[in-house]
Amino acid sequence: MLKKITIYLVLFAVLTTLTGCGAFQRFNRRRSSEEYETTKSGTLETASLLRFSDIPIPAGFKIKPDESYSFQTDNFRAGLLKYTGSTNPEDVVQFFKEQMPRHNWQLVNLIEYEKRVMNFEKQGQSCLITIEGGVTRTAITLSISPKSEGLRETGTVGTAASSIETK
Repeated sequence: MLKKITIYLVLFAVLTTLTGCGAFQRFNRRRSSEEYETTKSGTLETASLLRFSDIPIPAGFKIKPDESYSFQTDNFRAGLLKYTGSTNPEDVVQFFKEQMPRHNWQLVNLIEYEKRVMNFEKQGQSCLITIEGGVTRTAITLSISPKSEGLRETGTVGTAASSIETK
C-alpha cells in the first residue's frame, strides 16, 4: 500500500513539473511583431476612460482591477495600475513617447531588456511605466507617486549610516 502511494506521488510530481515547465516556456516566449494586433493607421489611439486624466492609456487596453489601486486627493496622488491588451510592445512604447509630453510629462529614461521601462517626471511627480510582451497579451504597469526630491536636496541620503556609533 505504501509503495503504491509513493509511486502515485512520484508520478504526480513528475507530471506537475513537466506540465509546469511547458506552460512557463509558452508564457514567456516573446512574440514576433506579426503576432500582435495592428492598427490601421499605425498609431495607437488614447482610451476614453482614464484613472488619471493626464496619463494616457492606449485604446484597447483593459485595467486589471484586482491588481490595481489608486489614491488621489487635491494635493496628492499615487497608484499602481495594471492593464492588458494585444498591441505590439514597441507600438506601446511609441504611444507613450508621443502622448506623455502632450500632458507635460518629460521622459527621463527608457530601459529596454525583456521588458521596457519608461520613467517620466513632471511638477514633483514621477510616473514609471513598465511594458511587457507575452505570448498573446501585452501588459502595462503604471506606477505614479510624488518625486523624492527631498532626499536629494537635503543631502540626507547616506547620513543614517554615518551617524551610527562604533564601539
